[in-house]
Amino acid sequence: MGEEELTNSLIAKQKPAIFIIPVKLNAPSAAEIFDEARQSHCEYVVMTEIFLDEISTWSRPVMGTAAFFNVPYFRLQMAYKVYRLGDLKSIGNGSVASDGLNQIQDVVHKATDRLSRRILTDVNRAGVEASKQQP
Repeated sequence: MGEEELTNSLIAKQKPAIFIIPVKLNAPSAAEIFDEARQSHCEYVVMTEIFLDEISTWSRPVMGTAAFFNVPYFRLQMAYKVYRLGDLKSIGNGSVASDGLNQIQDVVHKATDRLSRRILTDVNRAGVEASKQQP
């Protein structure tokens, strides 16, 4: 859940100085993920953990009637860590959260939108720092 949304958000938000082609990696361990990324000629790896809770169900009145219906309330947290693949150095990490009523897709979309901005900022900052260090 969230991989497709994050991929689309990263592509939509990239700047001309950063060209991103997201590659979904499916390896079971971190070492295998890094190996798979190298084989795919990636420069950076983003690892995410997603925590989703249905915190509660709210009862809301139906318009014009005395009847109530239940609406789920979701909270999603996405933790991430960005690695530069060349030296496996962590160049950024953090988490974003999103919550909302009724539609899990909306909650996922808000979280991945925020996360993609942070990832692109981390990658851009790492690229600028690397270019300053080169002679």
